Amino acid sequence: MDDLVGVAIVANEPEAELAVSVLRNEGIDAMWRTTDVAAGGLGPSGGAVGPVEIVVRAADEERARELLA
Repeated sequence: MDDLVGVAIVANEPEAELAVSVLRNEGIDAMWRTTDVAAGGLGPSGGAVGPVEIVVRAADEERARELLA
């Protein structure tokens, strides 16, 4: 995905998966990535530990923020 912008920070990977699912169900291409705080941090199951950022294309930023609010 080009020109990505962060639209939300969530507490963990399960919350990120839920947020991304909500956005995708509305036709917004979204993904999550670990923040600098959580970079390299993996839990026992291999998932991210700590804050996770939800990112979308810049063109979808406003709508994505509305949906996640």
